[in-house]
Amino acid sequence: MVLETLDERVVLLGEAKWSESPFNIPKPCNQAKACLKRGILPVRGLREKDLCRVVFVPKLTHDAPGEKDGVLVATGNQVLSVKP
Repeated sequence: MVLETLDERVVLLGEAKWSESPFNIPKPCNQAKACLKRGILPVRGLREKDLCRVVFVPKLTHDAPGEKDGVLVATGNQVLSVKP
């Protein structure tokens, strides 16, 4: 998924992953590496924006990282609980 802030300064590049069981330490780290490997989409002007990379997962174990190599790992509950 690709989202841009209203002020057009930041672009979120996100991926959603599904699993029946919570994501533990290796899974989010592997997903973050895969997200970085894909690079930046060939969209004009995208390289001039601040990029926020996110991997969305259904659930994390308590010891799983919330960020790996600059890629945020977030659950749906975390996203829905954010207040503007």
